[in-house]
Amino acid sequence: MGGTRQYPYILTNGGNGPDSFTLSFTQSGADDFNPGLKVYRDLDGDGNFTDEVTAPISLAADASVNLMVRATVTSGPQVGDTDVFALVATSTGDTSVTDTNNYAQLTVSAAGLLGVTNTVSPGGSAVPGTTLTYTVTGTVASGNPVGAVSNVVTVDGAPRSGVLITATLSNLNFTALSSVSTTNGAATALYSTDAGSTWTATNPGSGVNAVAILVEGSGSFLLAGNTVQLVYTAQPWRAAPWAAARPRGSTGTATPPRTNCPRPPRPSP
Repeated sequence: MGGTRQYPYILTNGGNGPDSFTLSFTQSGADDFNPGLKVYRDLDGDGNFTDEVTAPISLAADASVNLMVRATVTSGPQVGDTDVFALVATSTGDTSVTDTNNYAQLTVSAAGLLGVTNTVSPGGSAVPGTTLTYTVTGTVASGNPVGAVSNVVTVDGAPRSGVLITATLSNLNFTALSSVSTTNGAATALYSTDAGSTWTATNPGSGVNAVAILVEGSGSFLLAGNTVQLVYTAQPWRAAPWAAARPRGSTGTATPPRTNCPRPPRPSP
């Protein structure tokens, strides 16, 4: 297949003083392949990411830097294969202070690549009972379009073909699936009460712990720049430095308590 996909992030020092942060990657043990990953920074704010990050990044308190992760896919992966990776930020002042929950997913199609990002609003420390809105967006990278994957999911006992993006809820009480949308094709909201083992197009009303969007169409129907989006709401059910559903292979955003530690890298607007 081959191709390159870019993922924007912002690294912010949320501590009370200056600090330096090392950047690294972790790979999911449950995905199908590992692409080549590099991270670049925008040195002068001109939108050009030409400086590869190979050393710790120093930031004053509350200072931020724009980053770009470039994932290069070789010709080995097959149609439907996915990669899940996380950009990890670790404080050099205290290596126990680290953020690993900034996931991105790369899905290989016959004709193109679909990059998936996740955002949560409002940001900051999650309080149990607070309603949070999660937006999962898949964007077709520049270049070739994306087509349906055959039998990508079974819905209510019947196999369906299309483009599928899933979000598994962790430590969250699902409240509503607000919307599903797509630039092209037909979007269907899916629900699961067993973390994605089985799916239904009917909201079961309780026990939902995973949601998804299935987009169906003919041929290579998602063109470069087209988007697929899933919006849902949920409430954290226990106290945590941050609480966010981790869509299967998407990036999460959150802010840890205000100590001398980084806010996690999060997708830029």
